[in-house]
Amino acid sequence: MSAARALLLVFLAVGAILRLSDLGTAPPGMHVDAAANAWTTSCLLARGTDWHGDPWPVFYSRGFGENQSTLYYYLLLPFQAALGMSPATTALPSSFAGIALIALAYAVVRRLFDDATGLVAAALVAVTPAFLLFGRSGHESGVAPFLVLLPLFLALAAGLPPSREERTRPALAFLAGLTAGLACYGYYAVRIFLPALAIGLLAVSWRRTSELAARPDGRRAIGALAAGFLPPFLPLVWKHAVDPEIAKRGTEFLLWQPGEPTTTIAGRVLARYASHFSPDFLFRTGDAFPLHVLPGSGPLRWAWLPFLLIGAVVVARSWRRSNAARAMAVWVLLWPVSDAFTRHPGPNLLRSTPGLVSLVILAAIGIVALWRAVAGSSALRRRVAAAGLATLLLVDAGLGVRGFFAGFTTRADLYRLFNADVMEVAAWMKPRLASYDAVVFSALDSAALSQPFVLLLVGWDYDPARWFAEEREIERRPDTDRVRAFGKTVFLFDSSDLARLAVYERNGVPDRVAIVARPGEWKRGTPSFVARAPDGTPSLVVHEVLF
Repeated sequence: MSAARALLLVFLAVGAILRLSDLGTAPPGMHVDAAANAWTTSCLLARGTDWHGDPWPVFYSRGFGENQSTLYYYLLLPFQAALGMSPATTALPSSFAGIALIALAYAVVRRLFDDATGLVAAALVAVTPAFLLFGRSGHESGVAPFLVLLPLFLALAAGLPPSREERTRPALAFLAGLTAGLACYGYYAVRIFLPALAIGLLAVSWRRTSELAARPDGRRAIGALAAGFLPPFLPLVWKHAVDPEIAKRGTEFLLWQPGEPTTTIAGRVLARYASHFSPDFLFRTGDAFPLHVLPGSGPLRWAWLPFLLIGAVVVARSWRRSNAARAMAVWVLLWPVSDAFTRHPGPNLLRSTPGLVSLVILAAIGIVALWRAVAGSSALRRRVAAAGLATLLLVDAGLGVRGFFAGFTTRADLYRLFNADVMEVAAWMKPRLASYDAVVFSALDSAALSQPFVLLLVGWDYDPARWFAEEREIERRPDTDRVRAFGKTVFLFDSSDLARLAVYERNGVPDRVAIVARPGEWKRGTPSFVARAPDGTPSLVVHEVLF
């Protein structure tokens, strides 16, 4: 085995450990969108429909009413079929996509540049804070970087631009087109970024494309690419053209209102686009939305900033003579495009995921360029420079990994934000559920985005047949639905809902009711169970009450 392959296996092993160990603890609990993916997949396995009863959704599923993309459901199906429904199982497609991303980064960068740059890119991807978060989450953004790199690798392997290979492989070109088309059924940001990247790469590789088009084998490869891409992609384009519901979530969060001047819209888009290059966002604070937090850093590490700058200089200086440099420049410049049109308190990390790997690769280019500049032609200096850079990166990676896991496992605010308290309560209640006549869950002060029901369904491993057989009370709202009750479980969203408790007190029949509330919301009796944050403070309490 070559030294390069041995090192790649080490990076893959490190990446696998960081993504698979103790899933459900960092981040703790479960993101509500991940719970929606888990519950929909459970319904698909049991009945062949999503939880609204729509059979095998393709273009979108209603979800919470915001119309979710569907690809993650189908990636999750085999994992859930084999291992059951749980927060850890739900994260596995993202985990394995994150591990594969390490190998893909090596393969793509090796073809564009060289082995050394590919290995450094793989090492950085393995420990990038943002990719650790994506690889441990059941959110559909977790597979977005993989969905971008897979068709790009296949296109390069097929000899398509910006590949340097003369030989073309139509079969791989077909697979590149097919995977690109199917990838657009995933997270909505992918269907913005991937076509934009393809157009950008075509624009800077026009001469190479023209040369291929003049050759019979080149025309076959280009035709095979189109034959793979268009059948899945065109129906998606048609659906966007005729059904505004498919883009409901995106249109709700647009930066502008209908009728605003074009200059105003352009100014907002450019300002939002530029904000993604802010060092504060990239290295220090990250996404301002609490559920997208990365403890102790931004998406990237501060130590990488000098390497990013060196990489940018290398790419700029090589622009005229190198297809790879032009491709890299386009990739980096386009990386924020999938998040350039929507509102958010600052750059949205999840919507930016499809292009983020370009910055990691740019840092790898800078690291290798610095190493070569310092080492020169001396074998000893090359070894010393490599050891020094490796030590720096290892120490920084260790600090980053420690901060990532320690932050998620020790911070009380993140315990609650990621609904670890809800999942802990659900696990405690699961064997007792049949003994209750009713469950009353207070969402007056909820971190679950008004969707605690789906977390309980996952935590209780609820039977989809029971869900469809029971009565449900669902409030349809312009933005998202709100499940106010299902079966014997009711949710309290405001003070008017407190009247529901009076029913149990007045009906004259003894009812055993489990009341789940924040500390102080229910003041009668002693709690039967308390979910405590890492600092020991109570977060949710369960009272078992006989009315």
